[in-house]
Amino acid sequence: MCPKCGGRMAFSPDGSSLVCDYCTRQHALGLGAKNETEKDFIVAMATMKGHGKPLQEQAFHCNGCGAEFILPPRQISANCAYCDSPHVVNLDNSKDLLAPDSILPHAFDQKQATRLLINWVEGSGITPEKRVGPAARFVPADVDPSTSAARLITPARWCNTNRTC
Repeated sequence: MCPKCGGRMAFSPDGSSLVCDYCTRQHALGLGAKNETEKDFIVAMATMKGHGKPLQEQAFHCNGCGAEFILPPRQISANCAYCDSPHVVNLDNSKDLLAPDSILPHAFDQKQATRLLINWVEGSGITPEKRVGPAARFVPADVDPSTSAARLITPARWCNTNRTC
């Protein structure tokens, strides 16, 4: 909790401080008594299952938008946080998950990430060179609502400044 405004504090992208979500006050984190050393991924995954206490959690997959969430074990219904569609959770999807025991800080901040993404998109050639207009042509039509027995539709033609349609 932020000592200045009482707001929620979250880790900064580099993991070295806490930042208030509301007033952007930063609180530097001191280094702990022991520094974590880098772990070998294969060895950590092989030994983690026997050393960690698994949490019985439910994996929830939204059929409306495709989002995935992890729900508490006893919750049997949920609304999707993105599309707000209600769902009943299938209890067969519950699985043993291991709680994370460390945080991996990012190597760059949000501005650098945005710049890297823009440079990658511009340099990768995934943007189209020639932009294409809409594939279907729509013709507006005027309808006279005063007729009662027959439907009278008058097509409207739009011409450009050279009077060619």
